[in-house]
Amino acid sequence: MKKNLLLYVLMMACSLPFFTSCGDDDDPTPPVNPTETTWKDGIGKYGNEGVGTLKINDATPATSKTVTIAAGSGETAKITLTNVVPEDATVEIDNVTMTKTDANYTFSTETTVNGTLITVTGTLSGIPATKDAAVVKALDIKVTRKVTSPLVGSWKLNFGENGAEVFIDVVSNDSVADMQYAQLGQQLGGMIAQKVTAVTSKFPENGIFDVSWVPVGSTEETTSPIVSLIGIQYFTIENQLFMSMDKSLLDMINMYPALGDIDLEPLLALLTDKGGYYALPINMKMEGNSASFYISKDLIAAIIPVVAPLLTSVIEDLPPAQAAIVKAMLEQLPAFIASCEKFDVGLGFSK
Repeated sequence: MKKNLLLYVLMMACSLPFFTSCGDDDDPTPPVNPTETTWKDGIGKYGNEGVGTLKINDATPATSKTVTIAAGSGETAKITLTNVVPEDATVEIDNVTMTKTDANYTFSTETTVNGTLITVTGTLSGIPATKDAAVVKALDIKVTRKVTSPLVGSWKLNFGENGAEVFIDVVSNDSVADMQYAQLGQQLGGMIAQKVTAVTSKFPENGIFDVSWVPVGSTEETTSPIVSLIGIQYFTIENQLFMSMDKSLLDMINMYPALGDIDLEPLLALLTDKGGYYALPINMKMEGNSASFYISKDLIAAIIPVVAPLLTSVIEDLPPAQAAIVKAMLEQLPAFIASCEKFDVGLGFSK
C-alpha cells in the first residue's frame, strides 16, 4: 500500500511541470478587432477611375498614369507603376514595406529598369481607423530616375577642318553613289559650322536631356526653350539611346495655333510606343570618351517624307549648282536607301 502511494506521488510530481507549461501556452490572446483597418484597406488602383486620387511629384498626372497597390509577398505590398516612367509601360515592385506613420502609411522602394534606377517614395492617406468610417483615399508619390549608363555626362560635337563631324556611311552596289553620300555628310558638317562653333548634348543622371550651342560670332551658349518645355527624358537599352516624350504633351502642342497645322501622324509613326511615352530610338557606339549617334536605313526611309519639306529653305541657300545636286539626291534617296545594304547617318561627339 505504501509502495503504491509513493509511486502515485512521484507520478504527480513528474507531471506537474507539464500541466504548468500547458497553462502558460493557453494564455488568452487579445481578440482581433474585425473593424480595425490596415494598409491593405488601401489596396486598389489610384488615378483615373481608381479607388482614390493620385499625385505624382506634387502634380495630378495625365489620366493614363496610374499606380496600383496590391498585396505582395507576406505582409508587404506590391506597387505597380503604369505609364509613369519612359523605360517601360508597366513597372512592378514587390516586397514594399508599408509603415504606419500617424494616420497614414508611408513607403520607400526602388528598382532598376533598362539601366535606370527608379526610386519611389509615397504616402497613402485617407485610411480611417475603423472600416465603418468615411473613406477618402489618396496616394501621393515621388518618382525619381537615375540613369546609370556610361552615356551620363556632357558630350561635345566634334569639329574639324571641314566643319562638324557628320557622317553618312553607305554600303551599296554603286560605289560612286557611296562616295557621293559620304561627301554629302562632309557638306552638311560644313553647313553646321557656318551656323555654330560648338554644340553640347547633355545627359545628366536625372534622365532629362538638354542641349546647348554657341552661335557663330558669339561666345555665349544658347539653349532651346522648346527642349526645356518638352522635358525630353532619355534612357538606354544596350546600344540604343531612346529620346522620349510624354504623350500628354501632344494635347499641349495642339493648344498652340502656330503648331496646329503640323501633321503629327507621320512623326508619331517614327516613334516607339512606350505606354505613356513616345520614344525615338537612336543607335550609339561608345568607346572611352568618344561616341557616335546615328540612325539607320529603316528609320531614315521613314523620316525623309517628313523632313524633306523642311529642307527646302536650307537647299535654297546653297549655291545653285550644289543646290541642284542636293535636291536630286533627296529625290532619289528613298529608292536608293531601299537598295542599300547599309545606310547610316550620324554625328560624332567627345566627352
